[in-house]
Amino acid sequence: MQKMPLKQILIIATLLSPFAAAEASAKIKEAKIHFITPGSAIEYPEMEMAFDKGWKWIKRDRLFKPRMKLFFRSVGSKIDYAKVYLEKTNHVLWALPAGYKTRKYEKVVTASVGKQTLSSYKNLAINTCKSAGGDTKVIRKLGIKTKLVAAHNLDINDSGLSDAKHAYTQMPLKIVCHGNNEGGTYSLKLKVKKIELYTDPSVPQCGKPVKMITKIHTNRPGKVNFLYVRGNGDQQKASVTTKKKAGGFFKTWIKTYKFSKSTNTNRKYVVSIPDHNIATKWVPLIVNCSSGATTLKN
Repeated sequence: MQKMPLKQILIIATLLSPFAAAEASAKIKEAKIHFITPGSAIEYPEMEMAFDKGWKWIKRDRLFKPRMKLFFRSVGSKIDYAKVYLEKTNHVLWALPAGYKTRKYEKVVTASVGKQTLSSYKNLAINTCKSAGGDTKVIRKLGIKTKLVAAHNLDINDSGLSDAKHAYTQMPLKIVCHGNNEGGTYSLKLKVKKIELYTDPSVPQCGKPVKMITKIHTNRPGKVNFLYVRGNGDQQKASVTTKKKAGGFFKTWIKTYKFSKSTNTNRKYVVSIPDHNIATKWVPLIVNCSSGATTLKN
């Protein structure tokens, strides 16, 4: 009888081994993931955007706690590697603890999503508000592609994980584009950028109305309180609410005077906004009716 080579005997013995059979049949059967429908106690990520010479991300330091239901199982070898991550950024939302092995895993887990994670989606939020934003608040609900991977016999090489199972879902992401005309409903601080004070017409006419016009410019819509002060000390409290118009956010306030043809007038006015530590220069209002003409000194 011909003897079987030792090498062939060893191969046959290996194939007949119960351990080899288990390894040969080892397979991850299922992997599933989904985010639980938001409820009152579940905060899903949102990015609030306010307009200030372009869309700005505000309230960046908020922390969100989305919840996911995970399920994966295998036959044969136990799963010793699993994680959930955002596919675009590879940010890990959850991972199987090191050294933990299981043939079946089914749990609801809570992730943590904050500024570091959401920073990668800043341009997405800006572009969303550029497209959808306007004079009123707009909310857009988006999804961020999220991946679950589970594997056993972990072997990371150039081709990735061996014997791995993948599942995909979308993490809810809400983009809030605060309206340009909302006033103080978001946290971007109102700033007065410039005040203008001038007469209309620039050369007042005797016996005809002349307007002192105040024009207040701000960085966003909002209410501004100011003082309208005459050179003799008389003053009037007033306010305007700036709105978005061509060229920015501003509002005009008008005080109208009419002097008789027999009256000479020599006044000056200033507009002051104490809350913003800003004021105009003194603006003269001079009407010389004795000569039948008027002049305005600069």
